[in-house]
Amino acid sequence: MINWKMLDINPTDDKAVIKKAYAKQLRIYHPEDNPEEYQRLREAYDAAIKQAGKPEHFAGGRSRPEIALPMLVEDAAPDSDRLNRVSLLSSVMESEIIDDMVYGSQDDVADESLAKLHLDPLQLFWQELHERYRDFNRRVDPQQWETLTKEDFMWDVGSVEKRFDVLIRFLTQNRYMPLDVWTMLDSMFELSNNFEYMQERYDNDVIEYITLQISGALELGYECLLDRQLECDVDDYLRLREEAQFFLMRRQLEDAQQRLAQANELFQEDPDLQLMRAKLALMNGTSNEALDILNQVISYNPKEWEAYLLRGRLLFNWKKYIEAQQDAELLLQHVPDSQDVICLAMECRIALNQLEGAWAIKHDSNKAHFRYYAVMMALCNKHLYSQKSRKKTFKNTLNVMGYRIMDFFLLLWKLNWLLLFIYAASGFFIGFGSLPAYVAVGAMLWRTWKAIRTTYLLLT
Repeated sequence: MINWKMLDINPTDDKAVIKKAYAKQLRIYHPEDNPEEYQRLREAYDAAIKQAGKPEHFAGGRSRPEIALPMLVEDAAPDSDRLNRVSLLSSVMESEIIDDMVYGSQDDVADESLAKLHLDPLQLFWQELHERYRDFNRRVDPQQWETLTKEDFMWDVGSVEKRFDVLIRFLTQNRYMPLDVWTMLDSMFELSNNFEYMQERYDNDVIEYITLQISGALELGYECLLDRQLECDVDDYLRLREEAQFFLMRRQLEDAQQRLAQANELFQEDPDLQLMRAKLALMNGTSNEALDILNQVISYNPKEWEAYLLRGRLLFNWKKYIEAQQDAELLLQHVPDSQDVICLAMECRIALNQLEGAWAIKHDSNKAHFRYYAVMMALCNKHLYSQKSRKKTFKNTLNVMGYRIMDFFLLLWKLNWLLLFIYAASGFFIGFGSLPAYVAVGAMLWRTWKAIRTTYLLLT
């Protein structure tokens, strides 16, 4: 017996009316707030649909096919088309089925709201995803994606797993979105917490790509494209930009140069694109071109701090220390925790004989990298720079000793690694008591003494 009272309608065989009533009552009997009432509502809805007496149809009289779960093409070939292939499905028909269900139904139903009544929760979800993505201003707005949680179909607890599969398929086909949107989708659908589940169903390239997007490793800006009329499809431009980033990260410079040139012909006022062009110019050794591009990037986005860092380092290498210091000091104000910024600022101050200022730069020694240690070892060398401005506290003394000890082991390894290899090879093939082994040991002892003597001179 059907609980029509639960649906709050009179008995009917009209599935559109039943669905509309169910969607209305779902706002009242929320699955989290009223799980028992929701279950009764769901049972009443299922029974009413079943009693309607005929297979569920879409507009135009076509029976609704089941949505197949997406499985991506396995592809291990590391060729130039690999990035694009992560969006391919194992069957083209899977994508065509959903597109036909979602968009084909609107050809026969003029009223969009009425057309949506003919779609089940998964199809509504697919359609809402595409509606947000097709409108570029909505695509880049995280709040637009957050409104998905207010849709009734999101509370269909029986299709959570399939809804997740539909989302993954959507993301493989429509991936050009800012970091804020990826983060929002991660918080809404717990993508990061479902990687184990994803590994059982999807290609590893897809999982890696989504992981990198959520982590921000592939972050690119989209603000420059807002309210712009491009002569090409915006996704064509974004595809070229992403491919250029992909090849640049892997140092495939020829492929990167080709994609950057194509993207630059379509749109030039993108700071991220121009920044990649500057990096490519630096990798190719065309420093003058890189400087011109970096100046262009900063004119497009005065807060593109990476451009200031690259320009400052370039100017420093040209021994234009005053200009380099201007960039370094600006960076210290806005990104004071960056180790690269700290190193550049210290090197500029040292080059300009501002030793007290170099010592005054604050840093977190736990996050320091090799370049910082190299700068500090040079700064602590009394044969190179006066130590009068250094505050000789116990903590500073320990830090300096730590730098020197590390310097000692690095120097020791650099001097002896080849001799150590010869000694091991001689011992293995001839015997550790052989003449070549003794010669290698003697040479290592001599070079160890030189390393100790050098470190002592630096410490004193």
